[in-house]
Amino acid sequence: MKRVLLSAAMVLPCSAHAQETVDAASQQWFTGSLYAVSPALSQAGALAIEPYAITSFNTGSYDADGHHHGPDGGTDAAVLLTVVKYGLTNKLTIATTPSVTHSWNAAQGTGTGFGDLPIELEYRLRDTVIATGAPSITGSIGLRLPTGRFDHLRNPLNAHGSGAWTLKAGLLAQSLFNTGSGHAMRVRLYGSVAMPVARISVHDVSVYGTVDGFAGRVMPGPSAEIGMSVGYGLTQRWVLALDLLYDNAAGFRLDGTRGDGTRLQQRSPSSSSFAVAPAVEYSWSANAGIIAGVAFSGAGSNTSSFIAPQIAVSLAF
Repeated sequence: MKRVLLSAAMVLPCSAHAQETVDAASQQWFTGSLYAVSPALSQAGALAIEPYAITSFNTGSYDADGHHHGPDGGTDAAVLLTVVKYGLTNKLTIATTPSVTHSWNAAQGTGTGFGDLPIELEYRLRDTVIATGAPSITGSIGLRLPTGRFDHLRNPLNAHGSGAWTLKAGLLAQSLFNTGSGHAMRVRLYGSVAMPVARISVHDVSVYGTVDGFAGRVMPGPSAEIGMSVGYGLTQRWVLALDLLYDNAAGFRLDGTRGDGTRLQQRSPSSSSFAVAPAVEYSWSANAGIIAGVAFSGAGSNTSSFIAPQIAVSLAF
């Protein structure tokens, strides 16, 4: 969740400049950015909700050497997802992100499906010190539930799940400080790793490229993500935001039998992607705002390229 609730800073009066620095940062309203995770909520019973509407258009693909190839009839998608966070204590938060995706392409038509459901616990290890910019630190651990369809498919576009129970752990550092010109800036650095816990049974048409009659097992590979976001306050209500995001995923291992009885063993290559997401935020109060922007891929290997306009509303209670 992108919304951060800023409490009034308590500092010793050292100078007029220091006081102005603390005031500018503590009074700034933020909603974003588009991709960065946020710290655990700061109050027990607090609720934060952020619904997203995202449309992703395929613009081509990157081969194993990172060379980009133009549009090739790939799949486009519209995604509705909602980040929901609830403060269990003043430092511990539970979070989840249900999603549904509608996909389409020229070859297969259209399809709709729910995604896998992540449930995470976030614990704020340290609070931000606004006067110095010393970061808050939040650690997270969770489980992604295999709620999305992944096999026994009539249309592959109906599948948006992996079938795998997946453990996930992450770490976030957030700093909030003044730039020296009366404008607040917020910087987030974060990273996470995800590890499927066991092989899964796969039958017929699936997200792993199998066809009717196939029966076997798949072991999805681990994945990792690192990112950085910057938000710069133009005024108390208006903020410019930017995300830089890198993903890497190991390939899956597949072993099974085709419908004609022949053996199929396959290992998919690893993939990586780098994305950039500029956005503009507007808040009409300390607890409500909107962010709109566009994400696009800048580099990658063994993956598709995309451009994804999106908008979200951030609400805190």
